[in-house]
Amino acid sequence: MYLSIARLASFSRPALVSVCSASIISLLTACSGTPQLAGAQPNHSIGAISSSNSTSASGADSHISRQQSSTTQAWTPGWDNFGEPLDYTHSSVTWSVNSTTRKLTVAFKLVAANPDKLYQVGIHIFCTTAPGKFGQFPTTPGSGACTQITRQGVTKSIAAVEMGVVTTDIHGNGSFKVVVGPIKAGTYNFEFHTRNGAGCNLTGGGPSDGDHCNADFQSPGPTFGDATTITI
Repeated sequence: MYLSIARLASFSRPALVSVCSASIISLLTACSGTPQLAGAQPNHSIGAISSSNSTSASGADSHISRQQSSTTQAWTPGWDNFGEPLDYTHSSVTWSVNSTTRKLTVAFKLVAANPDKLYQVGIHIFCTTAPGKFGQFPTTPGSGACTQITRQGVTKSIAAVEMGVVTTDIHGNGSFKVVVGPIKAGTYNFEFHTRNGAGCNLTGGGPSDGDHCNADFQSPGPTFGDATTITI
């Protein structure tokens, strides 16, 4: 395959180009088995690698948790107190459900409420029999028939779940986020609440009286019994 300088000099220019091209092709053939010329299509082994990568990505996708997109709801006044200050335009409760882990994520946000105040937040589940617990939180009542109450002229049987406290700053702004679960499989109808204080149905804090337990804000509202529905 190798030619001496003297021999190369004996060829005319076209012949020399032909000899050099043939030599290059021979060299490529020896290295790869088939000549790879400029503009040639890549061999199928690269395609097989791409296909393998696609299969892996598809397999990985099948293990991704099924997280629903977040839902943001506005607060409305009541269902007990209707004069508590709040910037309803910028206040909200945002929630999402992960059906794989059976968990509910909730973010409570208050803007321009009363400053330096504790607001206990959670849900009222509309039910016939108390579930006993909702994720890691107990219900009130803990068993038996759900408690019947009347608010805004509407009578419902409920079990309350207390999830945490929003502490407002000097501007009346505060937030609280919680992940609840795993939750027993089922369909739940409930309304988010913001109480007038902290300690209702809990040990410590204020007593379970009207000053602490009354609902200042509800969602979705605007009437007691308007429900958010989730399926776990």
